[in-house]
Amino acid sequence: MSETPNKPVQNFKPKQVDDTRKCVATSTVLEKPQMLRFVVSPDNLVTPDIKAKLPGRGAWVTAEKTMVEQVIAKNLFNKAFKHKVKIMDGMADLIGDLLKKDVFDAISICRKSGDLQMGHLKAEESILSGRTRIYVVANDAGKDTRKKLTAKMRTIVAKKGKKCYIIDHFSTAELEKCLGQSKVIHVAIKTGPMAVSLLAKIEKWDRYNGKQNMITIIGE
Repeated sequence: MSETPNKPVQNFKPKQVDDTRKCVATSTVLEKPQMLRFVVSPDNLVTPDIKAKLPGRGAWVTAEKTMVEQVIAKNLFNKAFKHKVKIMDGMADLIGDLLKKDVFDAISICRKSGDLQMGHLKAEESILSGRTRIYVVANDAGKDTRKKLTAKMRTIVAKKGKKCYIIDHFSTAELEKCLGQSKVIHVAIKTGPMAVSLLAKIEKWDRYNGKQNMITIIGE
């Protein structure tokens, strides 16, 4: 009895995922990282979903404070969710705070993973090793040390040919609170997925507040 030959196995092709959404305010189609997701809570309150993970039908808005304010002023969430919903007081400002918290959470995760070094000497060592692509410096730091570490980062960029980033969005007090340690002024974060995620979160927070190109890029 002859055997039926096996059919050739088709090459596996992962299903393409639509990573874009339409803005409620402008109908512009953008990628998810450029947008904010909102859901309606069980008590009918519109809730910002910063991590885009909450259950339920979502409505998407361009990640800019002016856009959120426009959606609220024009009652566009009612149209998006197809029924009348409640809006919390000060939601546009709250989102800014939540995006900032998301940044601090990302910095904390970098520390827990071992990708973060604190202190002038440790930051300098990490920069000189070539492992660091992000230098976080408190915006109230002394100019001399910041200038010194920035110069060393420029030297490494020239040797490695890769971009590096300087972030000076936060005060010493804010960094101390985030990392649970006193006198946090200079922080180095190693190259890796968590560093990339951190940059994306900072850029989103900046964009929401109407601030572009706030991260200093070395090597452009």
